[in-house]
Amino acid sequence: MKTVDEIIRSRRRSIGIQVKDDGRVIVRAPLRMPDQAIQDTINKYRNWIIAKRKQVEERRKAVPAETFNEGDLFYFLGNKYPLVFLHDLPADIVFDNAFYTASAPPVFVRKRLEAWYRKTARNVINAKVNALAAAFELKHHAVKINSANQRWGSCTCKGTLNFPWRLIMCPEPILDYIIAHEMAHLKQMNHSKRFWDTVGIMSPDYIKCNKWLTDNSHLFSHF
Repeated sequence: MKTVDEIIRSRRRSIGIQVKDDGRVIVRAPLRMPDQAIQDTINKYRNWIIAKRKQVEERRKAVPAETFNEGDLFYFLGNKYPLVFLHDLPADIVFDNAFYTASAPPVFVRKRLEAWYRKTARNVINAKVNALAAAFELKHHAVKINSANQRWGSCTCKGTLNFPWRLIMCPEPILDYIIAHEMAHLKQMNHSKRFWDTVGIMSPDYIKCNKWLTDNSHLFSHF
């Protein structure tokens, strides 16, 4: 198995190594850092990379894959709720401390759940973005909900905020932190000290939330 899957150069000052939830290893390096210097860093942390990959794989194996059958548990705002089959419902999915839906093959149940998550994420995230924008006098162009599986959010230079629908599975403080993080980019399109100071104003517990994501994001990436 190769040690690194991708090397990304950008206008940053230091080199960083990240092991993603799917086991991919990403190296982020300054634009002008020599190839040999990058390789030396990779070699230096090779044992750490191998151990981290093993940890990620063990985490993934510990999370049972959904079968989309009755009784399966699904996250919503950090809590697990059962899937219950019930006929004569007014919608494809009805949520009331459980996900109620008509009995159907797993592939159709999955589509219903994803559609419900998307719609709910759009409504909840839009409301939170608008509230934060009003509170801190921020202007954004649009909010888009996507299917990203390894990235919790992004902000374009034009002010478009992108969030995965899976974000609605996370506990609400984590949801609020991710939104604050991306909206801070409306003021600082970088990860400088000024950026993190801005995040801290909007999300005082951001360090705790960031650590929680590092430790638990694998729970939501296999849907």
